[in-house]
Amino acid sequence: MLDIWRGEPVARGDGASEDRYAASRDRAAVSSRSVSLLILTASRFEAEGLARRLPGHPAPQPVGVGPVAAALGTAALLSAGPPPATGQSARAGAPEEGRMTADGPPSSSAGRSELAAGAPAPGAAVPAPPAAPAPSDTPAPASAPAWSACLLLGLAGTRDPRRVPVGGLVLANELLDEAVGAGHGRSFIPLAEFGLPAGDRLPQRLPGAVPAPGRVSDPPWTVGMVGTLAAASADPDEAAAWHARHPDVLVEEMEGYAVALACRRADVPLAVLRGVCNVAGDRDHTGWHFEQALDAVAAATPVLLDALRPR
Repeated sequence: MLDIWRGEPVARGDGASEDRYAASRDRAAVSSRSVSLLILTASRFEAEGLARRLPGHPAPQPVGVGPVAAALGTAALLSAGPPPATGQSARAGAPEEGRMTADGPPSSSAGRSELAAGAPAPGAAVPAPPAAPAPSDTPAPASAPAWSACLLLGLAGTRDPRRVPVGGLVLANELLDEAVGAGHGRSFIPLAEFGLPAGDRLPQRLPGAVPAPGRVSDPPWTVGMVGTLAAASADPDEAAAWHARHPDVLVEEMEGYAVALACRRADVPLAVLRGVCNVAGDRDHTGWHFEQALDAVAAATPVLLDALRPR
């Protein structure tokens, strides 16, 4: 089992305190700016908490809680593509032509000049519409740039506290669909076993990106399977039933598989890093360790980005 590092600073011999992963953090920040990295969370709470903890990295985008919202939100962001780089527009700070602005409908330079000229005076002849432009040999604009990679960050409940305790981290090597099927827990039958025609089938498992062996000398995460539910375990008995059905699942959450499915269809690689804030089946939120789990995720994110960065 890999050791779990929870992000505390390491004291130096001279009494000062330093981040043991400072070099990885700096390299990852540069890497995340030089590629089109889409960082996602499920909730705004997670996005805002991680944004405060990850200055210099792309702001996490919340896609929605639960598999349906997460799939739709991820697909929409992937389809839109990365925002244009600063300085690409004709005038710095000017809205792009034909884009909706904060003040109202799409703007265009032609539209603004026509409105400035005003309407024809009463009784004046209405000018003829301009002639259609002649066909041009200029090629159509290239399609929008694609995202290079996607990273899903957030919280989860552990099904195996001995392997992944509260405050620990799981890096998904597989995302398991526990949301769509029949039954639940020990009696769950996944959609993959329904005998549907090939065109209607979905894989029960989708891969997650993990660093090559040896890339991280002291990984702060445990690599393993993450289960995606439509409804989290309601009590310890239900969590135990799920664990009996899928003993390889380390943690449960409600978005990973859905995000992985959207990324698969867009041909964008995905990594999923989850911080454990509670034991699965414990519904008393007053005892959940949100801040500790987010601290761990934020501390490990630069390490993960640096380890996944192409050499």
